[in-house]
This record gives sequence, C-alpha cells and structure tokens, in this order.
Amino acid sequence: MNLHELTKYQNEFQENHGWILADLEGDDLMKKLLFMTVALAGELGEFANLVKKMERIRERKKAYDKDYLPMLKEELTDVFIYLINVCILLGIDLEKEYLNKMEKNKIKFKEFEV
Repeated sequence: MNLHELTKYQNEFQENHGWILADLEGDDLMKKLLFMTVALAGELGEFANLVKKMERIRERKKAYDKDYLPMLKEELTDVFIYLINVCILLGIDLEKEYLNKMEKNKIKFKEFEV
C-alpha cells in the first residue's frame, strides 16, 4: 500500500466511525485541527517517554532493552495515524509535499554528502 492508498484507507476508517475530516471549514476545521494536533503531540510524547525509559535502563544496565520495541512501534504508528488525519483535515498530499521537501533538503544539505 502506498501513501495515497493509506490516506484513503484512513479517511474511510474515519468516515465509517462518523469522524469526518475532509471538507471542514471555519470553527469545525479549527476544533478538529486543535484536537488532532493535541492527539498527535500526545502520541509523540508517549513515544518520547518510552525512549526516555529505555535510556534510563541503558545507562543503568549498559544494555539496550529490546523489550520496548513493540511499544515503540505501536506509539510511532499512532503518531503516523494522527499525521495522516491532520493531512486529510488540511487537504495536504503528504507524499507530494515529502518529495518537494526532499528536493529542497538535497540542496540545503549538499555540503554534507559523503
């Protein structure tokens, strides 16, 4: 599944649960954008908290704890879901915007190529 297909799949999931994201305007758009932004930040915070715990364990035991990997995957997937939701809400083609940004980054970071 590519990013366009994932976005369509996510939008259908949202609509099947009565959580409409596309074509909102005004207050409805801002309320949903606020909710989605807080949810996205919350999920990223949960991911960061797991990384913090992993680092504490690594410092103590001098070893990387692989038991956290399934939880990291789940939280990062939640971040991705909310990111897709925000893109649907704002009508952003994330695949297109990613490719555009990478072209800019190629120029911006040219001096660091190896």
